[in-house]
Amino acid sequence: MKLLSASTEKLRQTEATLKKLLIIFSALGGTAVIILFFLKAKFIFFIPVLMMPVIFASMAANLKVIRTELKSRSSGTR
Repeated sequence: MKLLSASTEKLRQTEATLKKLLIIFSALGGTAVIILFFLKAKFIFFIPVLMMPVIFASMAANLKVIRTELKSRSSGTR
């Protein structure tokens, strides 16, 4: 996404969407770990759950970039 060409409203929508996705993925990941733990699953079934931090990191990085851009727009500098 090109931040300079995107409207402020579009950036705010994207920020809200990323926040929601981070919350949902965190809840799903936590639930999956708890379920697998109580089912005494083999380690191989935990691998997809262990990959979730990679997804979190990329979404959090995008969210940080968008917040920085919104902050710079609100202060009037770029």
